[in-house]
Amino acid sequence: MSWRSAIQAASLLISRSTGVGRPDVAARGELNVLVAGGRGALSRVEPVLALIGKRIWNMGETPAAAHAAKIACNMMITMAIEAMAEAVVLTEANGLERERFFDLILNTLFGSRAIRSIPPTSCRRCMNPASRPASG
Repeated sequence: MSWRSAIQAASLLISRSTGVGRPDVAARGELNVLVAGGRGALSRVEPVLALIGKRIWNMGETPAAAHAAKIACNMMITMAIEAMAEAVVLTEANGLERERFFDLILNTLFGSRAIRSIPPTSCRRCMNPASRPASG
């Protein structure tokens, strides 16, 4: 018997949820809430989740899918920060001030709330060419 069949046979309802957003966003009720699980379980928890979320995203019937999506989102934010650091090295090496470059990318390509909420001091902590290991 599969785990799904066993859960249905026992009349258990399982759902998983997680939020995409910071605590201040949750306090304002503006989280993006990721949910996964059986339809019956989700319909029971959605009214509560609606209190903290501006949108509830259904990630399917597999309960772990919501957490996997959240981890993937966090991973992509980390990768974006790394890409920005590499881009700063390139642009500074060619005479562009990092503040000007950050103004450009934070107001165009990387304009999401998640990226814009990175503290401005992070701009000063990005990799600099002198700290990079020699290649080869």
